[in-house]
Amino acid sequence: MGREKNVGEVSAATIGDFDPEWYRSQYPDVDMLRMDPADHFERYGARLGRLGKPGGSHQKHAAAAKPWNKLPVGGEGGDPIDIRDFCKKEWARYRRRKEVLNLLTRPDLPKVTVVMTSHNAEDTVEAAVQSMLMQSYPNLEVVICDDASTDRTWSVLQALEVQTGSAVRAIRLARNSGTYLAKNIAIKEAKGDFILFQDSDDYSHAHRVACQIEPLIDDETLIATRTKYARFNPDNFSVIAREGDFAKLGLITLCVRRRVFDEIGFFDAVRKAGDDEWFRRLRHLCGSHSVQDLPVSLYNAELRPNSLIADMVTVRADGSIGQSSSKSRRAYVSIFSKRLEENGSKPDWYRSNFPPVPNKAQQAYPPEIAAITPSRAPVIGAVCSIPSRIGAFEKVIERLLPQVDELHVYLDKYARIPDFLSSKKVEIYRSENYDIDFRDNAKFLMFDQCKKRFPEGFYYFTFDDDIVYPHDYVRHLIAGIDEFDRSAVVGVHGVLLVENPQKYSRQRVVFHFSADDLANPVLVNNLGTGTVGFWSGAFDKIAPEAWGAGGMVDIEFSVLARQMGVPMVCIQRHAGWLASGELAEDDVPLFRENKKKEGVIRDKLAAAKPWGYEGIEKSLQKLNNSTAEKLEKLLPRFRDELYVSRFFQRMRRK
Repeated sequence: MGREKNVGEVSAATIGDFDPEWYRSQYPDVDMLRMDPADHFERYGARLGRLGKPGGSHQKHAAAAKPWNKLPVGGEGGDPIDIRDFCKKEWARYRRRKEVLNLLTRPDLPKVTVVMTSHNAEDTVEAAVQSMLMQSYPNLEVVICDDASTDRTWSVLQALEVQTGSAVRAIRLARNSGTYLAKNIAIKEAKGDFILFQDSDDYSHAHRVACQIEPLIDDETLIATRTKYARFNPDNFSVIAREGDFAKLGLITLCVRRRVFDEIGFFDAVRKAGDDEWFRRLRHLCGSHSVQDLPVSLYNAELRPNSLIADMVTVRADGSIGQSSSKSRRAYVSIFSKRLEENGSKPDWYRSNFPPVPNKAQQAYPPEIAAITPSRAPVIGAVCSIPSRIGAFEKVIERLLPQVDELHVYLDKYARIPDFLSSKKVEIYRSENYDIDFRDNAKFLMFDQCKKRFPEGFYYFTFDDDIVYPHDYVRHLIAGIDEFDRSAVVGVHGVLLVENPQKYSRQRVVFHFSADDLANPVLVNNLGTGTVGFWSGAFDKIAPEAWGAGGMVDIEFSVLARQMGVPMVCIQRHAGWLASGELAEDDVPLFRENKKKEGVIRDKLAAAKPWGYEGIEKSLQKLNNSTAEKLEKLLPRFRDELYVSRFFQRMRRK
C-alpha cells in the first residue's frame, strides 16, 4: 500500500513541469536525505514555499500545507519557527540571565579561545566567525584550523585575519585529516584559559560565551559546561524538530578548561564521533559532576548535506528528523568503551596515548572512522644546528618532537647541550667527536646505523634548525612518500636545473616553500634538505664522510639521488605552510654561502649530468612500471620539445 497523503500535501504533477534535476541543484538537503526530488517536494518542499522549476510558482499551495510539527514554542497559526526568534526566546527564559549579565561587569575576565575547523566552507565560515566576534564576552579570540579546503575558504579566513587584527587566527593544513585532528592543532595554538567549540556552518547567540563561562569562573571543581542546540533549515531559517524536540544537548556546544587536554589527552585520530569518545573519557576520568548541562539553547546548527551527522539523519513523515548511530559509529563506540574499561582511571595512560599531533592511531578503527593508520614504520629525523641559531632551534625541536619517533641531533661547535634537548627521543652527536667538519652533511651521518637497526625499513627525515615547521608536516610528507610507492625522495622546496648548468644560482627554477603555492606535485632535480623525507629502501647506503667538509649538502644529496636513479618530487603545499625562523644579523644562510662556490658546485653537478627533464627521465627508467607511470604524469605533457633550458629562458624574459 502506498503512503496515505496528508491533507494539504501537493502532488508534483499538479504543479506542472516539475524539474527534478533543477530542484536537486537548488536544494542540497534533498540528496542529503536520499529522497526522490518529486517525493521531497510533495512532502516538504511545497509547504516550505519552494519552487519546483526555474521561475515557477506554487506559493498558493503552501498556505494550505500542514505545519512540520506541533510546535511547542513560538510560531503563530502553526507556521514554522524562525531559528532567530527561537534563540531569542531561549535566552529570555534562561533563569540565570542576571548572573550572566553581572559577570560581564567584572574586570580582568579570563581569555576564551573559540576553536573552529573548516573544510570547503566558503559560504558559511564568515558568518560563523562573525557570530563569535559579536559575543558580549569581552576577552575572546577565534582560532580556525582549515582542513585543506579546495574552495575559497582559505581566502575568506585570510581576509578575516586582516579585518580583525589579532581576534582571528587561521591555520591551514596541507592534507585533509578530519575535524578532530584539526581541532587538536587549533587547541595547541590557543591562548585562552577556556576552549569553546563551534562549527564553521553554525552560529551562536551573542550571550553564549558569557553564559557558558559564568558557572566555570566561580567553581574550580567544574571542568566543562554545555548547552542545548537547535538545527535549522538554511533555506528558510525554520527550526527542524528532532523526534519531537527542537533543542537537545550537544557535544559541539562544549566549553572546557584548556588545561584538561594536557591532563587527559586530546581528541582521538578519527574522522567521526571523536567528541563522543573525548567526552566519555572526560566523565570517566573526572566524574559526571565535572560537566554542568545548562538548560538553554544558544547554538544554531545548519542541516547541510556535507555535515558529519549526515550518515545519521532520517526524515519522518511529519517533517521532523531523527538521528541514529551508523554501523561504523557503533563499532567505534564499542572499541573505545572497551578501552576505557581496560585502562581504568589513570590519566597518565590517556595523556601519553592521545597527543595533540599523533603520528599513528591508537588502534585500528573502521575505515569510515579512521583518520590515520595505527601501524606505521618508525619515523627517524635528523637535524644539525649551530650555536647562533639556538633560539630558532628550540622552536624547531618543540614542533618536531611530537611528529617523530627518534630525533638525531648533531651539535656543531656547541659549548654545552641545551636543556630543551632532554628527551628520550633525542640522540646527541657533537662535532668535537669527529675528525671531519661535517656541518650540514651530518644530517645523513646516522642513516646507515638506522638501516642496521631497522632492517624492515623506516621513514627518514632531515630538518634545518631555522625553519618553523607546521604541526602536520611529517604526516603530509609520509603520505607523499607512500603515494609514490616509497621510491622517491619528497620535499617542499625544489629546484629544476637546466640540462648542463654552469651557474647553479642562476640557471634554475625554484619552487620556494615560503613564497609559492604548489597545487600539484612537481618532479625536480634538487630538494632543500631542510624539507626532505624518504623511505629507507630508496638508498642502500649514504656515506656523508665521502662528501668531505660540509656546506653543500643539498648538492651532495641530489647528486647521490641522480646517480642512484632516485627521483625527487616537490609535493603540493600552500605558500607559508613552512616559514623561515628569525636569525641573528650576522648569520649567513647556506644559500648565500653557496653563491661563492659556483665553480665547485658546477664541477659536482657535471659529474652527474644530464639534469633537467632528461636527467629526471633517466631516473624514472630505473623504476618499476607502475611507479614510473605515476611519476611520468608529473612531467610536462610535451616534454620531448620542452627542454628545461628553453623553459628557463622564457621564464627569464617574463
